[in-house]
Amino acid sequence: MWDLAINFVIGLVVIGIPSYVFYRVGIDAGIERGVRRQLLRELTLSGIVEMADTKSPHRQPHSPA
Repeated sequence: MWDLAINFVIGLVVIGIPSYVFYRVGIDAGIERGVRRQLLRELTLSGIVEMADTKSPHRQPHSPA
């Protein structure tokens, strides 16, 4: 009976701790990204920051010869 309980606790530790770490890292990254997007959105709407057009190429295309 104790063997079953010990194996359960070991399994819980082996699975639970990495799962919790990945969960916290994901939550922290998601919150940071969301805060950054919201701040950029508010600065853009207030006119403090202008968004660059991301669809335009960075370099000028070559003219046909």
